[in-house]
Amino acid sequence: MRNLSLKAYFSRVFLYSFALLLVFLHSCQQVRPVAQKPYYYTLTIAHVNDTHGHLEPEPVRLAHGRDAHTVDIGGFTRLSSALEDVRRSNSNVVFLHAGDVFVGTPYFLKYLGQADLECFNAMGLNALALGNHEFDKGPAPLSVFIKGAKFPVLSANVDFSGEPLLRDIVKPYAVLEVGGEKIGVIGVTTPDTQKISQGKSKAIFFDPLAALQLYVVQLKSMGVNKIILLSHLGYGKDLELAEKLSGVDVIVGGHSHTLLAHTLLPHPLQAHPLPAQTPQDSDVLKAFGLFPEGPYPTEVKGADGRPVLVVQAWDNGKELGVIKVDFDADGVITSYKAEPVIIVSSVQKEEETPAFTGFLKELVSGGTFKVYHESYGVHDIVQRYKSPIEKFMKEVVAKAGENLIRGYNTGPGPLVADSFAMKTRYLGVSLAIVNAGAIRSNLFKGDVTVGDVYTMLPFGDTLVVMELTGKQLREAIEESVDFLVKRGKKPPYLYVSGFSLSV
Repeated sequence: MRNLSLKAYFSRVFLYSFALLLVFLHSCQQVRPVAQKPYYYTLTIAHVNDTHGHLEPEPVRLAHGRDAHTVDIGGFTRLSSALEDVRRSNSNVVFLHAGDVFVGTPYFLKYLGQADLECFNAMGLNALALGNHEFDKGPAPLSVFIKGAKFPVLSANVDFSGEPLLRDIVKPYAVLEVGGEKIGVIGVTTPDTQKISQGKSKAIFFDPLAALQLYVVQLKSMGVNKIILLSHLGYGKDLELAEKLSGVDVIVGGHSHTLLAHTLLPHPLQAHPLPAQTPQDSDVLKAFGLFPEGPYPTEVKGADGRPVLVVQAWDNGKELGVIKVDFDADGVITSYKAEPVIIVSSVQKEEETPAFTGFLKELVSGGTFKVYHESYGVHDIVQRYKSPIEKFMKEVVAKAGENLIRGYNTGPGPLVADSFAMKTRYLGVSLAIVNAGAIRSNLFKGDVTVGDVYTMLPFGDTLVVMELTGKQLREAIEESVDFLVKRGKKPPYLYVSGFSLSV
């Protein structure tokens, strides 16, 4: 279905409402107990989201008892190896991306998504949903990206009629032929894009529910009875949407950078659960200082009474989500097997000590974390883009008039906090807080290069905006400082903008 003009908006709303009525009537006749019919077809879904230009591994600090160790996690060369491993072990594999390829590292600053694009083309990506950051640089870089993609780029709840560069190349859905079966994939983008994207766009974003239900009906009429929603709405929104939709089987999500943990204990739909005495994946993650927000997948009952599986794969390519889904002949999910994996680089960040060796052995023993070597095809692509980046990292971006040494709310930290407040001022932000551990180096008098900035801020953290009362703010600061003091840490504890504190 082609995109409609703004003048047809109300007609479209009417059609959506009519589609919802049809689905309601249809679902009243079709509701049946789960798994009434036998297994018929297995689809393996591999997925990522919010990769944000992280072609190279990201250093992540993991807890280990009272100690902590830094390991490299993710990176496109090892993500590709993990994907190759999935394809060797399974048939009927699709590889999906739930949005936000753009913005986050020097690779994007230099190449505006073209480095990522070549890697994903080489990996055989099957579909991408547009994320809000895809709009940050305006329509021109995005249109170049889409035209070079060997995979469909999707968004069903955006009217592109006012964007000539995009209106004919973004599709609401795609139908993939996988193992002789038709798989429908519908994309959706957060309506908040109009408020939070830095780019200027004439695209119109609207509520996804009615649009999605319309395209589900359209896919069903084409004989497609296995449908995936590729969503850049966020985990909480996905759960809400799953309860309201009819006919969607799996929601592959992004936007909220959510880490989920699959449980090894039995669920009504879970296929072949491991013995109950095996530690739950969530316990494994917590042991290393990672705290999942829910189960992988999260099971929800849709508006038609059928199961909907909601998944997400953390961020920055650190995790490859993998879920094997069994369907009956009517396209109803009968069971699943969850096998997400956190991708560990084979390169060790620290010297080999007994403590670190023991930590690494324990890290990979349970299968939640797995060491991968580089995929050489993608490695060659990354290396080709990396050489100019290394020159780019030497570019001078500022001059420091004095040494900026990390200390009690001094040095580069307060400047970063000020920049956070400045960046989000259009949202009404008046205060900003930066974790002291996020600032990893000093800045010295003289030229400041791109490399200096990225050495100082290596983690590519997500900027979060929230509303707090004065009481909540004070409690958060006191709890943070108290935690660090009890662990024997010395200042700095926090860097702040817009207020002051004393310890």
